[in-house]
Amino acid sequence: MRIFYQTSDLVRISVLVVSLVTTEVVGQGLLVDQASGTTDEVVQNSSIIPIRQIAQSFTPSLSAVGWVQFSLYTFTSSGDFLVINLRQGAWNGPIVSSTTPVVFSPGPIQKATFYFPDNIAVTPGQLYFFEPVLQSAGPMFIGYKFPSSYPGGEAWNNGLSSGDTSDYWFREGIVVPEPSIVALFGVGAGWILIRRKRRTDRRVEAGPNGWNERAVLNGAGNRCSQKAPDTYLPGRFAGITHCLFQ
Repeated sequence: MRIFYQTSDLVRISVLVVSLVTTEVVGQGLLVDQASGTTDEVVQNSSIIPIRQIAQSFTPSLSAVGWVQFSLYTFTSSGDFLVINLRQGAWNGPIVSSTTPVVFSPGPIQKATFYFPDNIAVTPGQLYFFEPVLQSAGPMFIGYKFPSSYPGGEAWNNGLSSGDTSDYWFREGIVVPEPSIVALFGVGAGWILIRRKRRTDRRVEAGPNGWNERAVLNGAGNRCSQKAPDTYLPGRFAGITHCLFQ
């Protein structure tokens, strides 16, 4: 007689799924915290840098900043390099971190994404500033909104506040990992294997005297025409109900 109940198979499947999920996490997603506008919004006004020294204040509700977006365009044929400084407390306050430089070629207005080296720790509810800084000659045009209803900050130009009347178009938040296609496939494959394992546990084997024998967990609710005592199954199967049915 064979009893089809092997918990080690289920453990192996679980370990496989967990390994795929934890070791194959690639890609990234953007979780938005603060924003003065939407991605489908048309931004018609702009400030020119480096003619002006500009900044956008904001008040994070999350405890980190990993990326920021600005609306911009350039006419420079050789391209322009732009970084975004994250400053604390004032438009010219200490620099907490800076994004990786991005090069822009001449073209239409775009909403560009800048990434910090990591999700940079900030204090929720405290004032911070994004400062776009050219690392080339320019000029570059940074889009702003007037009027604007963003309540957590305002646009700054040459050290002067706009007085809550305008904001540079921006969006910011944290970078969150996303599972890769391989990981998702692993989860799906693991679930299929688990389903098959459950079905295997219900398979029937021919036993002595023409009876069929099945081992099922106690209290599982399976219906049997006859039941033998649990003591019939020795060793590690002692806690399993042994069902006999024709």
